[in-house]
Amino acid sequence: MRPQHPPRPPLAIPQVIPRKRGRRSAKDVVARPFRCTRYGWWNPIMKHTFFDVPALECKCCKEKCPLDFDFNLCGITVNLHKIFGHILDQGNSELCEAFAFAKIMEMTKKIQYLMLAKDPTLIGSLNPFHLFDQYKIMLGGVPATGGTDQTILMAMALKELGIMDNRKSTIYRASNVSTISRNDQQAIVSALANGFPLHATILQGTKLTFLRYCTSYEPPDFFQALKVRAPEDIPCHAIVLVGAVKKKGKLSYYFLNAWKRFCARRSEDGTLLAYGIGKVNANRLYRNVIKVSRFKEAPNERSFTQNMKLNTALLVGDLPRREPTFR
Repeated sequence: MRPQHPPRPPLAIPQVIPRKRGRRSAKDVVARPFRCTRYGWWNPIMKHTFFDVPALECKCCKEKCPLDFDFNLCGITVNLHKIFGHILDQGNSELCEAFAFAKIMEMTKKIQYLMLAKDPTLIGSLNPFHLFDQYKIMLGGVPATGGTDQTILMAMALKELGIMDNRKSTIYRASNVSTISRNDQQAIVSALANGFPLHATILQGTKLTFLRYCTSYEPPDFFQALKVRAPEDIPCHAIVLVGAVKKKGKLSYYFLNAWKRFCARRSEDGTLLAYGIGKVNANRLYRNVIKVSRFKEAPNERSFTQNMKLNTALLVGDLPRREPTFR
């Protein structure tokens, strides 16, 4: 009787192992839940569209989370292209608001295409000068005032009139523009982890110009600056928040800046490796941050409307009405 051989094992079919949620690369810190030391309350991981992060504080007793994390939307690469595109350069102009909103709209549309399984590289750079022209239309012939009114009207121009790309082929509009309190750090981190670049305003000190790679910017305190300067002499600057990092209990936001060779990173032989991205102390944002909708979104209680007084309250919060100037 012929010996019976054991059945052959089925052919191994190669499988694609999906990358773990919430990780940009192997260097990322994996989010973990944490347990407060006072009551032993477990705070689970907060899952988001692109990055998973731990809660910043305990839900039960408000104890600060001791865990570190680090994520950045600018690390997302699609078809060998960075999702944020090219770094814009405002040059000697004082159009930081227009350049910030142009980059936010570009990144928002690219992430929208990515989520719809479309090629995000089809979205080109948007024209900040066109947005500034739209802002002047929103003014209706009234002289530009700058400050809070400029920020609100430019955001409304993005919603009502839109911004054209540099190829002059498409105008992109936002269905909704809303705010997040600058003091609600959990909401800001969650929005960033969900893939929303955010408009933020900081006070511009001398240290910002010479900020070095991997260092965090500490904007001057507004009330301290008032002791030596008039409000109109305190410069203010618009940036784009693109990520968050917490290290040794200190929370900072990654931000894009529209300055040439800003925060440059160079190799040992002086070769330029990267530039345009810095870090800012999360406690030193000057105004509430602005979020631009990705898909069609209904207005909410924090959305901008035609009521300028309400919009000012949403953007400024508890800040004094005396405004610094944009640079």
